[in-house]
Amino acid sequence: MKTFQILSVLGFWSLSIMACSEKKDDIKIVPATPTTSVTPPITNVPEPEKIPFFNDPVMKKANLNSLTFATDQTLFAFGNDAARGYLFKSMDLGKTWTEVKYSELNPTMNTVEFHDEKVGIIGGASILGTKDGGATWETLPRLSSAINRVSYSKNQFGFLVKLIFDNFHARKYTELYSVNTPNLTTNKDYVTLDGYTNDVHFLKNKIGILVGDLGNVYVVTVKSDGTFDYSDRLRPVDKDLLSVFLTSEKTAFAGGKEGTFLKTTDGGENWTTLKTSVTGSIKKLVFQNENLGYGIVIEIEGRTSLYKIEEGGQKWTKLNTPESATFNDMKINAQGKAVAIGQEGGVYLFP
Repeated sequence: MKTFQILSVLGFWSLSIMACSEKKDDIKIVPATPTTSVTPPITNVPEPEKIPFFNDPVMKKANLNSLTFATDQTLFAFGNDAARGYLFKSMDLGKTWTEVKYSELNPTMNTVEFHDEKVGIIGGASILGTKDGGATWETLPRLSSAINRVSYSKNQFGFLVKLIFDNFHARKYTELYSVNTPNLTTNKDYVTLDGYTNDVHFLKNKIGILVGDLGNVYVVTVKSDGTFDYSDRLRPVDKDLLSVFLTSEKTAFAGGKEGTFLKTTDGGENWTTLKTSVTGSIKKLVFQNENLGYGIVIEIEGRTSLYKIEEGGQKWTKLNTPESATFNDMKINAQGKAVAIGQEGGVYLFP
């Protein structure tokens, strides 16, 4: 474990990483031995149980790729077409949307994330931040290359994830930056992690988990004295992990390619492989609690499907959605309301 000192600054959401450590060849890989459970069946939801679908004409021009809750009712979604990006805002849990101006040039972006109803970031070829709910935006300094993920812990700090490919050494790695607010500045120090990180999820100020290619798992724990640790790399499986979601300090789920589905009950130290009969790639996971959640699965034939997940991950039920629907991202609010977004402005609200 390597410890980083975080200093509090003005505002209730302001931390900065004071030390940087690079993990390369000295990474200690701690394998976790998966166990298996009985394979449960996947059942089809009856026709009357179709989930509500909205296709707002304001959003139809964009392929939506990133979604975030600013409050339990307020959502921001980002999408791109072939030439530009679009930012949209909903104040009624995704039923109606308005377009938000974020730039004169409207560049394409990879991700949007809001800490609360005021503070948010859009990441892509550049990084833009807002402190007034999206009314005005400013460029964040220091990072000139693309940001692939943004993750907030919903309390004091945020992380920017940048994926790097070193052509000279043919090496993939991740740079992990912290965000210092309310000034919306990125800290010059960063952590280097081996491999690409595909998803990040934080549970308030307690714990965060990063998952990535080749089964890489990193666990970040935040201490009461303002320091945080991150674990040596774990590799419970050798399949790429695409999504992770914590339901408590101890319990989390991770999904990946070829139906890989993992669960931890000890804060990420050990992982159990759960059999689901899902044969595609588990692209995104969200949970109301340990026993109820939802997932986006890229099926073997290429289309995406939505699933309801019950009984601690043991039961997966395929939801009834249009055959042509494509799902790219999904989020859930504190009240357990889940929303998925996709191609041509499609918004899907879970019951």
